[in-house]
Amino acid sequence: MTIHRVIDEEEKRFTSDLVNASTEYSRVETHRLRVYDDWKTGKVICQRDLTRNMEGLPEKSIKHREAILGIPSRSTVNVPYAKGTIVLRITELNGFSDARVEVLLLMANTLSLAPIFA
Repeated sequence: MTIHRVIDEEEKRFTSDLVNASTEYSRVETHRLRVYDDWKTGKVICQRDLTRNMEGLPEKSIKHREAILGIPSRSTVNVPYAKGTIVLRITELNGFSDARVEVLLLMANTLSLAPIFA
Protein backbone atom coordinates (compact mmCIF):
# COMPACT_ATOMS: atom_id res chain seq x y z
CA MET A 1 0.00 0.00 0.00
CA THR A 2 1.17 3.49 -0.77
CA ILE A 3 -0.33 6.74 0.45
CA HIS A 4 0.72 9.73 -1.61
CA ARG A 5 0.13 13.14 0.01
CA VAL A 6 0.66 16.41 -1.83
CA ILE A 7 3.11 18.74 -0.09
CA ASP A 8 3.43 21.31 -2.85
CA GLU A 9 0.70 21.40 -5.45
CA GLU A 10 2.42 24.01 -7.61
CA GLU A 11 5.62 21.96 -7.86
CA LYS A 12 3.66 18.66 -7.93
CA ARG A 13 5.63 17.23 -5.00
CA PHE A 14 4.36 14.43 -2.77
CA THR A 15 5.39 12.38 0.19
CA SER A 16 4.89 8.71 -0.53
CA ASP A 17 4.45 6.37 2.42
CA LEU A 18 4.93 2.76 1.35
CA VAL A 19 4.33 -0.47 3.23
CA ASN A 20 5.58 -3.41 1.19
CA ALA A 21 4.63 -7.10 1.36
CA SER A 22 7.14 -7.69 4.17
CA THR A 23 5.46 -4.86 6.15
CA GLU A 24 8.57 -2.70 5.81
CA TYR A 25 7.76 0.99 5.87
CA SER A 26 9.45 3.78 3.96
CA ARG A 27 8.71 7.42 3.21
CA VAL A 28 10.12 9.32 0.29
CA GLU A 29 9.51 12.74 -1.15
CA THR A 30 8.77 12.54 -4.83
CA HIS A 31 8.02 14.70 -7.81
CA ARG A 32 5.78 12.38 -9.79
CA LEU A 33 3.64 13.77 -12.55
CA ARG A 34 1.63 10.59 -12.88
CA VAL A 35 0.63 10.67 -9.20
CA TYR A 36 -0.33 14.31 -9.59
CA ASP A 37 -2.39 13.64 -12.71
CA ASP A 38 -4.12 10.65 -11.09
CA TRP A 39 -4.97 12.74 -8.04
CA LYS A 40 -6.28 15.69 -10.04
CA THR A 41 -8.70 13.50 -12.01
CA GLY A 42 -10.52 12.80 -8.75
CA LYS A 43 -11.51 9.39 -10.10
CA VAL A 44 -10.81 5.87 -8.94
CA ILE A 45 -8.41 4.09 -11.27
CA CYS A 46 -8.84 0.34 -11.03
CA GLN A 47 -6.70 -1.96 -13.13
CA ARG A 48 -7.92 -5.48 -12.59
CA ASP A 49 -5.44 -7.25 -14.89
CA LEU A 50 -1.99 -5.72 -15.06
CA THR A 51 -0.64 -8.73 -16.93
CA ARG A 52 -2.45 -7.46 -20.03
CA ASN A 53 -1.61 -3.80 -19.51
CA MET A 54 1.33 -2.94 -17.33
CA GLU A 55 0.53 0.76 -17.60
CA GLY A 56 2.81 1.07 -20.61
CA LEU A 57 5.86 0.45 -18.42
CA PRO A 58 8.99 -1.11 -19.86
CA GLU A 59 10.00 -4.49 -18.42
CA LYS A 60 12.84 -2.88 -16.43
CA SER A 61 10.37 -0.61 -14.61
CA ILE A 62 8.04 -3.50 -13.85
CA LYS A 63 10.88 -5.52 -12.30
CA HIS A 64 12.00 -2.47 -10.30
CA ARG A 65 8.46 -1.94 -8.96
CA GLU A 66 8.15 -5.59 -7.97
CA ALA A 67 11.51 -5.48 -6.17
CA ILE A 68 10.41 -2.44 -4.13
CA LEU A 69 6.98 -3.85 -3.32
CA GLY A 70 8.19 -7.37 -2.66
CA ILE A 71 5.38 -8.87 -4.77
CA PRO A 72 4.41 -9.05 -8.42
CA SER A 73 1.37 -6.80 -8.81
CA ARG A 74 -1.49 -8.23 -10.84
CA SER A 75 -4.26 -5.79 -9.84
CA THR A 76 -4.09 -2.24 -8.58
CA VAL A 77 -6.50 0.44 -7.45
CA ASN A 78 -5.73 4.12 -7.03
CA VAL A 79 -8.25 6.04 -4.90
CA PRO A 80 -8.01 9.84 -4.58
CA TYR A 81 -8.61 11.72 -1.33
CA ALA A 82 -8.41 15.43 -0.47
CA LYS A 83 -4.62 15.65 -0.50
CA GLY A 84 -3.41 12.69 -2.52
CA THR A 85 -4.09 9.10 -3.42
CA ILE A 86 -4.20 5.70 -1.78
CA VAL A 87 -2.76 2.95 -3.96
CA LEU A 88 -3.23 -0.74 -3.25
CA ARG A 89 -1.65 -3.54 -5.24
CA ILE A 90 -2.29 -7.27 -4.93
CA THR A 91 -1.12 -10.45 -6.59
CA GLU A 92 -4.59 -11.65 -7.63
CA LEU A 93 -5.99 -10.96 -11.07
CA ASN A 94 -9.30 -9.12 -10.81
CA GLY A 95 -8.55 -8.71 -7.11
CA PHE A 96 -10.61 -5.57 -6.55
CA SER A 97 -14.33 -6.16 -6.66
CA ASP A 98 -16.72 -3.23 -6.75
CA ALA A 99 -17.42 -3.86 -3.05
CA ARG A 100 -13.70 -3.63 -2.18
CA VAL A 101 -13.38 -0.41 -4.15
CA GLU A 102 -16.38 1.03 -2.25
CA VAL A 103 -14.64 0.26 1.06
CA LEU A 104 -11.51 2.02 -0.20
CA LEU A 105 -13.59 5.04 -1.21
CA LEU A 106 -15.03 5.15 2.30
CA MET A 107 -11.51 5.03 3.74
CA ALA A 108 -10.36 7.80 1.40
CA ASN A 109 -13.32 9.99 2.31
CA THR A 110 -12.60 9.43 6.00
CA LEU A 111 -8.93 10.24 5.45
CA SER A 112 -9.94 13.47 3.72
CA LEU A 113 -11.67 14.56 6.94
CA ALA A 114 -8.59 14.04 9.13
CA PRO A 115 -6.91 17.41 9.92
CA ILE A 116 -3.43 16.11 9.09
CA PHE A 117 -4.58 15.05 5.62
CA ALA A 118 -7.12 17.76 4.84
